[in-house]
Amino acid sequence: MTNYRLLTLSISTVAVLGAVACSPREREDVSSSARTTATEARQATEKAANRAERVVDDSVITTKVKSVLLADSTVKGLNISVDTVGGTVTLTGTAATQAERAQAEALAASVEGVRGVVNRINLS
Repeated sequence: MTNYRLLTLSISTVAVLGAVACSPREREDVSSSARTTATEARQATEKAANRAERVVDDSVITTKVKSVLLADSTVKGLNISVDTVGGTVTLTGTAATQAERAQAEALAASVEGVRGVVNRINLS
């Protein structure tokens, strides 16, 4: 957030310095341009922060799902890979039985934050 404030301050300073030597109309144009640039910079910063937050959330979900799979006695969690994008968990790997495959999916779906589960586990 400090970078955003520094960028805004820099843009504002340039706008003020540029406006001193300009006519009233030119000052308004410079000021408007500075506001637009500052708004675009803020929006880009917010978008990047949201993406970073989503990646962290997905990593937490992946870790929780993998932990639940490893802790369950009916699922061989070491044979199952977990990937999460946008809250949707994808399970890949192998299971010995259809029941193990279904249990892995149910366990993944039970984790807080999971929006959906794509089960690509093959039977061995």
